[in-house]
This record gives sequence, C-alpha cells and structure tokens, in this order.
Amino acid sequence: MHTPGPWHIGEIKWEDAPEILDDKMNLIGTVARAQYADNHEAQDNARLIAAAPELLAAMQEASRALTELDPDSEHHDPDVIDDALRKARGG
Repeated sequence: MHTPGPWHIGEIKWEDAPEILDDKMNLIGTVARAQYADNHEAQDNARLIAAAPELLAAMQEASRALTELDPDSEHHDPDVIDDALRKARGG
C-alpha cells in the first residue's frame, strides 16, 4: 500500500531537487534534476508524481464505471486500464 494522498510539492529552490511531501510534511521522494538541462522538467515530473494518488483513484473509478456501463464494449480495452493499475500497485 502506498502512502495515502494527497501529495504535494514542497518549496522548490532552483538549486534543490523538487520534493514530494504528504499532508503531514513527510518526505515521499525527491526528483533528481542533475540529468536535466534546467529544473523545469524535474518540476513537471514532480507534479506528475505528486498527482499519483489522485490519478490512481481516478483510474480505479474509470475502470469500475466502464465495466459497469458497458462490460462488452469494443470502444475501450479494459486491459489497458487494468495493466496500468497493476503496475501502480506493484503487480
């Protein structure tokens, strides 16, 4: 089980790597910026990581809704969502 969200980005200073924090200000992780020409890409990656709990919840709800509304639809591939959810859960 992952650390419950929401997560957010701490104060970003140009010389520091962006930090992802939980609501209690516990460090979830940092995004290294050494490989980037500037800090903008690291900040964008940090925003994406910080959104992970909400994105996971949205994907779970979308999967449930699609299956409920039209389980045999040819318009969506439930394996795409299920594969992403498995990856997010470490499976």
